[in-house]
Amino acid sequence: MAGAIIKHTGFVSKLSDHEIEATIAVSTACAGCHASSSCGMSDNTSRVITISQCDKNVNLGDRVDIVGSQSTGLSAVLFAYILPFFAVMITLILSLSFFNTSELRAGLYSLLILPPYYLVLYFFKGKFEKKYTFRIVSE
Repeated sequence: MAGAIIKHTGFVSKLSDHEIEATIAVSTACAGCHASSSCGMSDNTSRVITISQCDKNVNLGDRVDIVGSQSTGLSAVLFAYILPFFAVMITLILSLSFFNTSELRAGLYSLLILPPYYLVLYFFKGKFEKKYTFRIVSE
């Protein structure tokens, strides 16, 4: 599973000297369901992926295959969702158990831990951009 890759097909939407932006269509798993039109759960959106240091010769509107490592995707989920969840829960438990605060204050403290956490992630954005990269493999 360490070598697994995530592959999306997209179209080049913007070109610059050092970066390429490609738009990919993202759909939910139920988008292919026969009842998706009546249930309202299907969601088709598009995302813009930035690819830096591309050595492929592409033009605006070209179809490209974009790949990324599954392990980097999982660690992105860790930093974006799992660690903040544990930070909120630990703050809530500590506030209620050890500091004897009211439930309202404990809830507020546990929510107030999130802005500093995401601010730290923002300051390390450059480091994350180097780690979480995408490549163009064909077309």
